[in-house]
Amino acid sequence: MDVWIVTYYLISSLIILIIVKLLVRDLRWELHGLGILGCRLKQKHLRRPPGPRSWPLIGNLFHVLWKPLHIALTTLAKRYGDLMWLRMGGDNVLVISSMEAARECILKQGRIFAGRPRRRQTVKTLLGDGRDIAMSDIGPDLKYYRRQVHSFFASPNRDNRARLESIVGMETRSLMKALDAFACSGDAFDPHYNVARVVANVLCLRTLNRRFEQVDASFHQQLRIIQDIVDSIESFNIVDVFPWLQ
Repeated sequence: MDVWIVTYYLISSLIILIIVKLLVRDLRWELHGLGILGCRLKQKHLRRPPGPRSWPLIGNLFHVLWKPLHIALTTLAKRYGDLMWLRMGGDNVLVISSMEAARECILKQGRIFAGRPRRRQTVKTLLGDGRDIAMSDIGPDLKYYRRQVHSFFASPNRDNRARLESIVGMETRSLMKALDAFACSGDAFDPHYNVARVVANVLCLRTLNRRFEQVDASFHQQLRIIQDIVDSIESFNIVDVFPWLQ
């Protein structure tokens, strides 16, 4: 019995030592980063938007963990304004809470805010380090891929435009027919899969000359896989906030 007690205390002490070491290491990087940020702000006379006071290591996580995220951010925006500066663990976050500010940042300042967070472990695991078009950071590769996609779908050729318009019209009528059938039944329904099917059919008919029917089992399986990936990316992952926990 004494041996088990000694072993228990040794293992507990080792775990505590590891946690303290990780916290100290992260705190050292936090202080180093804050020092660099302070120097840059002082040198360039930059002004950050207002925001609540953050704590070491956790930042402003305690401001948003106790309520649904949209409610917590709305409450904070009433106090700090439409542009708000938060610190989530080791990441700086700019929160936009009005249509005017969003239009200014996304449309007028799109080149500045077009980047993606590459440090997220979820994106690295599911999307190959964010090398796809949706999650890749702004750069020469993304610009090239987007240019190719845009040139393909927005071809100046009159026949290509007419074919695309025909595909969109056909799939729109298919969607309206499906929605009418659901509405006539008088029951509640989720149009998610029908809308997704129409969008997928427009893309697949334009690129692969193939369309999916509403009862296609393989198509519904692909939709579920995509939805699972999206849900995983949108979900909270503690490793994304504290990378040193990996």
